Amino acid sequence: MLKLRYLVDDRELAQNILSRWEHDQDHLSLLDHYRISANAVYPYKNKGILHFLRFAPHGEKEEGQIRAELEFLRYLRVSEYPCLIPVESRLGNALEVVELPQGRYYATAFVGVPGKSLARQNLTPELLYHWGQAMGRLHRISTDYKPAMYTRHSHVARLRYMADVLSAFPDEHLARKELATVADLLGTLPQTPATYGLIHYDFETDNVYYDPLTAALSVIDFDDAVYHWFTMDVATALASYEGDDSALAYERFVVGYRAEHQLEDQQLALLPIFRRYQDLYLFVRALRSASDKGFGEEPSWMTDLRSRLYVACEQRRVRFGLR
Repeated sequence: MLKLRYLVDDRELAQNILSRWEHDQDHLSLLDHYRISANAVYPYKNKGILHFLRFAPHGEKEEGQIRAELEFLRYLRVSEYPCLIPVESRLGNALEVVELPQGRYYATAFVGVPGKSLARQNLTPELLYHWGQAMGRLHRISTDYKPAMYTRHSHVARLRYMADVLSAFPDEHLARKELATVADLLGTLPQTPATYGLIHYDFETDNVYYDPLTAALSVIDFDDAVYHWFTMDVATALASYEGDDSALAYERFVVGYRAEHQLEDQQLALLPIFRRYQDLYLFVRALRSASDKGFGEEPSWMTDLRSRLYVACEQRRVRFGLR
């Protein structure tokens, strides 16, 4: 999540950045359906086709990591994996580095994928199977991926990031202890081509889309892609399931996954470790965002959001060291 100061809808900024891409002037009302979390995302149309503009300020994102994401997406498209398609700007750039009085921004645009997210679907056993199958296929394709120029961060860099954030909060003793424990646990795990590689990390129900016309799934939002154990993806995906039968979801997802890529029981036994990692990572990012202050008067919704983030942090904090 971005720092709170960047969660405000700056329509002039959005339109300024959007001007670098071809777009339909008569559909600008779509910008009202923006979403700002880890990035600012504004829907728009070009030639009647739904697109999404995504941008974030320098300091919140790294240029090299965005280029690595785009490089991986190109590889997936060549491999015929159904994922979102980057759109070049008027200048022919998949990534625009925009220098403005407000600062530097990194902007990209994508064609919308067909269908609706799994979060808005009735997750039948068949859909759960195909959800797992889509992840297994992604991981199988990922095992052969060799970056040409830019490389995404690894779990080690993420651990360093969490340590850097927590260094600004001297009272977060439990979080630092949990980080040390999780780092030690991960340090004991073997890394093989079959178990470790570039994962999506946010393969959750709101990032996987199902098109009933073609019965196909498409995947969006590779912004958090990281080199990690493949089972980490399984942990974050299943954590997003909100249905009534978690046991069924687990079984069908794993069966679907195994139709595309190996997943040993020994790897599944590690899910509790990866859930601890996920909890800690969510905690650190929420803490960093909620603690962003001193940038002037804030709207009431931001004050409310800050309070909710602190509550979410406390809910995770009390679980540290209990597992």
